Formats: sequence, structure tokens, C-alpha cells
Amino acid sequence: MRTPLSQALRESLRASFSPIAAKLLSLIVDPQSDAAAVADTLRADPALAGTVLALVNSPVYGQTQRIVDLRRAVVVLGRQE
Repeated sequence: MRTPLSQALRESLRASFSPIAAKLLSLIVDPQSDAAAVADTLRADPALAGTVLALVNSPVYGQTQRIVDLRRAVVVLGRQE
């Protein structure tokens, strides 16, 4: 059974973010989720996918080759963030 606080937080999350962003946040904090599930969720929102690819290809992460695969981007970001 969920506590009233956790239920209120979940409702606030749904009200604040798009359904894709809310699902992505829940996947990221779940230790059982894998990179494929996160990448599949990112593919559902082209703007978010583009932002993630732009971030992972920025000089901050120092990749020697351009990353175009979302699963690879998730692995790189997950390892460093």
C-alpha cells in the first residue's frame, strides 16, 4: 500500500512532466531497468532523444567518435552521471 505522501508525489510528477518524461524518470531511478528500456522510452520523444544525443556528443564527455545510437548514449551517460 502506498503512503499518501508517495501517492501525492507521483501525482505531482504526472502533472509536472510529459508522460514520456515521467516514464523516463521512473526508469532511471529503478535499479532493475536496463539501457534498452531507457533508450526505447527516449525514442518515443524525438526532442528528448535529440537533446540526449547532443549532450552525449558534447565535448564534456570526450567521445572520440560521434554517438548516434540511443542505447549507447544511455550507457555512456549512465556510467558518467
